[in-house]
Amino acid sequence: MFSIDFTKPLILILIIPVTGYLWFLFRSSYVSLPGWRLRTSLAIRLTALLLIIFTLAGIRFVKKRDELAVFFVVDISKSMSPESRENALHWINETSQTMNPKKDWAGLIVFGANAATEFPLDKVKKFAAPVSVIDTNATNIAHALRLAMASFPEAIQKRIVLISDGQENVDSALREVQTARSAGIEIWTYPLSPPAATEELAIQKITVPPEVNLKESFDIGVYYFYRPAASGPAAPEKNTALLRVFRNKNYLGQVEVELIPGEDVIRIPQKIRSREEIPDEGPGLY
Repeated sequence: MFSIDFTKPLILILIIPVTGYLWFLFRSSYVSLPGWRLRTSLAIRLTALLLIIFTLAGIRFVKKRDELAVFFVVDISKSMSPESRENALHWINETSQTMNPKKDWAGLIVFGANAATEFPLDKVKKFAAPVSVIDTNATNIAHALRLAMASFPEAIQKRIVLISDGQENVDSALREVQTARSAGIEIWTYPLSPPAATEELAIQKITVPPEVNLKESFDIGVYYFYRPAASGPAAPEKNTALLRVFRNKNYLGQVEVELIPGEDVIRIPQKIRSREEIPDEGPGLY
């Protein structure tokens, strides 16, 4: 299946004045020609100008592939214990086995102060322990994200799974996350295993519809990972948390939710009831 894409879509705005100008010339022409010849002349000129505009806008014919490419990006800096690295590799291999071996691709990038591609994208397989030479004296998440984004092929679903303690001390990962988002690349995070007796709750991502109509109901999706502090007879019957919701730093309310161990999603119904709730500077942030 093919689709049309443009590298400079703003140039397409020229279609409006160009079409209007040609139509004006057509209506005001004093050339004595049969009607069909005038219409043919207009069509030829319009087609030629559209081809020029499409060329300037960087038209591309993209073949869409129903495949998923995943880069596991693993922090191996000094802040990561050997046990955490081993747990990360174990989780990666378990996760990759749930992917479709016929359609999906997986790769492994390791990083510290610098980053290296341990295994390039290939059909899903089991990964061995990393052997790349990495400067482990710092944590540069941004470099690793840039390497992953540059290594993806075109016309394929792209996802980065970041495995790190988040103790970044070089560059800015947030800027690269925004770049990835604008390029349609998903970024997921996986919390590394803490000590067995430690309770852990981490929000992995928050999703909202890209567009909604006024007074239209929609859901916020809060994806999380939860590991309770205890299991077995000593574990409580139910673990709950208080989730507070903000839109553009404005407090909307709170809801008590039951936490399910492992990965799960909480869906919170929302509705924008008036235009006053829409910020002047752009779309709302949750």
